[in-house]
Amino acid sequence: MREWIDMRVGDLLFMRQLPAGVGVSLYSEADREMHRELEGDAYREDDEPRRLYYPKDSPVWDQVREAICALRGTDHEPVYNAWYVRRYTQRELISAELLRLLIPRDFEPAGEECGTVYDESASCPRCGAGRIQKSDLHVRLRRVFQESPSIPQAKRTGIARTIADEIIVSRTAADLMRQARITGVKLLPVRGCGSDADITPLWQQFAVVGSAGRMMSPTVFGVDPFDLDEEGEFRCPMGHVSGLNLLSEVYIDRNEWDGSDAAATADLVGRRVGLLVPTPVTLISQRFYQLLKENNVKGFKAEVAHLV
Repeated sequence: MREWIDMRVGDLLFMRQLPAGVGVSLYSEADREMHRELEGDAYREDDEPRRLYYPKDSPVWDQVREAICALRGTDHEPVYNAWYVRRYTQRELISAELLRLLIPRDFEPAGEECGTVYDESASCPRCGAGRIQKSDLHVRLRRVFQESPSIPQAKRTGIARTIADEIIVSRTAADLMRQARITGVKLLPVRGCGSDADITPLWQQFAVVGSAGRMMSPTVFGVDPFDLDEEGEFRCPMGHVSGLNLLSEVYIDRNEWDGSDAAATADLVGRRVGLLVPTPVTLISQRFYQLLKENNVKGFKAEVAHLV
């Protein structure tokens, strides 16, 4: 496995603390020309937003950490986005007994905005964990893919999620799961947006019911690669939420995983913001991974998870 950090910086003061020439500009030539016209002689190419993309162990990141610490010492909170990117060989992926399911294809709005009903009467007042979905999932279907009768629906998107991590799968993908008798998941009806909307035949909700237990050390949580949330601001004191973001591969106690093809972790990741609540990490078996790959189901990625 190879691991990089991908960082986007638009904070002018922060950028001026970084080494000269580090990263690449995010501006196109048209962007650059527009800013030259607007800013005149004050325009500097060194002030353009940048992308830094280097291996995790690159010495560049030591300099970035120093710049972040220096700014925080002046009460200026540097503004940036940073995350890990992992690349695996095919051998690593097919050798893993358990994998983390990643669904990069997301869409708005959240199910609750479309008529999905949740019961939060017994949920955690701090993090929102424990709410129960009481109705069919309602989503705005036209946001999932562009309608085009000439292109089979399953070839466009096989699996997707709302911004609130409500997962849906195409009819083709759902049929594959049923035929293969994939365990640990319920396939439920999906309705269009609106409390009285009809059930769609094209999609079903992917509701994970298998259990993977809690994530364990050396799993790492935090805000980003440069902020591990040492004070625990984003950890639920009741133990429901382990952190704002998952920063490492997942480690699971083999004795806690129930052996399901799809399983959710007992502890959650994220925070409660408006309609969004923390969610579990979804793990899948090698059998399920092979089913998705061999049938070219689109819309997912996978990372190796570890059973210890």
